[in-house]
Amino acid sequence: MNAKKTEESGETPKLGESRRCIGEEPDVGGSVTLADDAKMPDGAEPRKNRNTWLKRKYKLGTWNIRNMTAGKLNTIINEANENNRDILGITEHRWAQKGHFKTDCGGQIIYSGKEKAGQSGVAIFLSKTTSKSIIGYKPVNDRILTVRLFGQAKNITLIQVYAPTSPASEEEIEEFYDILQKEVDNKDKRDILIISGDFNAKVGGKINREEDGIVGITGLGERNERGTILVDFAVANEIAIKNTMFEKHPRRLFTWTSPDGKTKNQIDNIMIEKRWASAIQDVTTKPKADCDTDHELQVATLKIKLKIKKTTVKPIRYDVKDIGEEISLLKQETVSKLC
Repeated sequence: MNAKKTEESGETPKLGESRRCIGEEPDVGGSVTLADDAKMPDGAEPRKNRNTWLKRKYKLGTWNIRNMTAGKLNTIINEANENNRDILGITEHRWAQKGHFKTDCGGQIIYSGKEKAGQSGVAIFLSKTTSKSIIGYKPVNDRILTVRLFGQAKNITLIQVYAPTSPASEEEIEEFYDILQKEVDNKDKRDILIISGDFNAKVGGKINREEDGIVGITGLGERNERGTILVDFAVANEIAIKNTMFEKHPRRLFTWTSPDGKTKNQIDNIMIEKRWASAIQDVTTKPKADCDTDHELQVATLKIKLKIKKTTVKPIRYDVKDIGEEISLLKQETVSKLC
């Protein structure tokens, strides 16, 4: 496998620590910047500075895959490539630590997890084209990851989340939303904010006028306590929960199925700031996508305009020396088979 995770040194960055990656200036707030031409050989000259327009419509998805094994990673990247998924948020990959690597197909996978493998974890896959717009990323913790993309008039801040499950305590839920709120508050105010992931919360439909433009009338099921917390967060930040706003058959709305197959809930969400809500033109699930998980792939059609992030300095390549047993296995078995 030629895909390699890259960081400034062999050590995993500490939470909140700013690191330089591949020659770019570090972003603020403990983030990592990422150049788009990660495979430029030593001694090669960088491409000329230029801002090139990319396409205007993108497919943005979120998927809880319940443990990112080598086989699942293969399936996910193939699904993304074959169906033109430009951005795919991943939850519960259960990998250890944090970092990024480039696939042979040219895409990037950015991930954030616990110190030891086995629980939670969030990641974002970006296609070869979309990867050219990466400004930087911030692996906040094992439940929250942010990636910033270079846009036309506005840059885009993506936040991928994995909220605590139903057995979690109120303190854990409160801590999760406190950290998420901090990331929302600290983003560049000029950016378009998009949040996606598994919130483990049932929102249902709009229940009062305060939720106009925040919650739609087509949300599946009835709101639960965790759903109320999510809606309160969305109302406070004027963020639209877009998957509740499109009329669909129920099989295109639910994102999770119980082990006995009798219960189907909509607990994954794709959200965008209310003032930019029209940029998301559709949200639907893709039941045919399969990677041995009880969650459905949820996909939004996003109308935005990205630009290639210009290179201003000579890229330098850094390889992580000790990446852990599970990621080593993936390097041996997966990405070299994808193209």
